[in-house]
Amino acid sequence: MVGVYGSVSLMIGLSLARSGWASLSFRLSPAVRQLLRPFAWYGLTTFLASASSLLIMKTDSVMVTQMLGLDANAIYTTVFFMAVIIEMPRRILSQISTPLLSQAFERRDMGLAQRIYQKTSINLFLVGALLYVGIVCNLPALFFADAAGGGLSHRQLRGGDHWPGQAH
Repeated sequence: MVGVYGSVSLMIGLSLARSGWASLSFRLSPAVRQLLRPFAWYGLTTFLASASSLLIMKTDSVMVTQMLGLDANAIYTTVFFMAVIIEMPRRILSQISTPLLSQAFERRDMGLAQRIYQKTSINLFLVGALLYVGIVCNLPALFFADAAGGGLSHRQLRGGDHWPGQAH
């Protein structure tokens, strides 16, 4: 699919260049040349951060599998992605609140900064509490849904004989 769109785009571009409607120039203006090094540095650091994050995420999964087995890796991966879901609201609210806090601190408006912090923390508490309750209430469904078909047992998950609150 990508090849089709790419080839069609290339043919349209060549047709426009031949007719004189479009032209390509690889000469950089002085303003672009001045910004090239900071943009390249930012791109390199972003790439290295993303690559190292991906490497860490995959390395721990491989280590858990090698040391504890596939069952433990299934548990680890499930819990890891639960943590990612729990952290998502914090990321979203911090992207919204950080510029507002920056403006408040720039204007030295500590009252506004305090209100932003309070509203953000209350909203994060409410969303986090709802996510926590939802996850805790659904733990048996998350881990034991396939128990009859060879899924994870209570002993494998907790290292003990039973799940809290359940009979032996």
